[in-house]
Amino acid sequence: MSGSNGRGLLSGSHSRLLGAVVTVVVLGVVLIGSATAIGVLGMPRVAGIDNHLVGANQTTTTVQSDLTVTNPNPFPIPLRRADVAYTVYMNGIPVGDGQESGVSLPAGNSTVELRTGLENDRVVEWWRSHVRRGERTNLTVSATLQSARLDESLSRRVADRTVRTDVIGAFETNETVPVNASREVVSDPVLYVNETNAQWANVTRNRTVVRTELRVYNPKSFAAPVTGVTYDVGMNGVAVANGSTENLTAIPAKSHRNVTARVVIDNGKLDEWWVTHVERNQTTTVSVDYAVGLDLSAYGYGNRTVSPDPINRTFHTDVFGKQKNGTTLAFD
Repeated sequence: MSGSNGRGLLSGSHSRLLGAVVTVVVLGVVLIGSATAIGVLGMPRVAGIDNHLVGANQTTTTVQSDLTVTNPNPFPIPLRRADVAYTVYMNGIPVGDGQESGVSLPAGNSTVELRTGLENDRVVEWWRSHVRRGERTNLTVSATLQSARLDESLSRRVADRTVRTDVIGAFETNETVPVNASREVVSDPVLYVNETNAQWANVTRNRTVVRTELRVYNPKSFAAPVTGVTYDVGMNGVAVANGSTENLTAIPAKSHRNVTARVVIDNGKLDEWWVTHVERNQTTTVSVDYAVGLDLSAYGYGNRTVSPDPINRTFHTDVFGKQKNGTTLAFD
């Protein structure tokens, strides 16, 4: 009898315990469902982003983006419909986007890796805006999270920074460069280029014009007729520009004169250059080769073209870097 009562009591206790567990589970489900319905549960957000260029070919530059996503809920959230999407803008121009589907976000912080294809044919459009803004680009990245479980989407700007360059500086130097005729009848140097300055003139869809000015000194006791100055410009070995003088002049004895030239960059070459820039870890060497034409007919040599040492400059960029004040260029 006592054994039977004992089993009955145990059975009743077990029944009450099971009922309590079921009640708690049901209440939990109801509470979670209600919280979702009224928006108490938190929507995941992008807490940070780390971007870097990982490669380029003739048509596309690949950006790897590691998004740190915070899920404030105590349970994982599957993003079944899409969804983590991402767009890169340079001066307001959409240059690439990426998307990752079927992502499950655990509670707390997690990392979502995206691959974004930047279209190289947008390089020219970006370049025009970059030059027109004084070699300054506002780079922004927008990310969107969409959750089927929470039936909600959230978009926000996850990166906003300024990229600055000084490509025009590759055309400039304040170093004195001797110009040698390499003829016995006249001692070298016949001229000195004491300074070269440059500025952007105008930029169109097809070309970018640079106006250069050479400060030339004639050390001789007689006038030195300059018949012309020509330029050839390469960026990482890609021929991107050429130009010639706009004004021809004879430089008086022991005097300075400014000689100007117009250099035209072929914008159609910029996407080819961009690939080399990415492949070299965002590094470009600009080589400016110029030649000076001299009239040596007074010495029986006629016109002679001489080539001083080229101007070489190397610059680096860090488009997606973390510098506080944006990307800057370091010239070597």
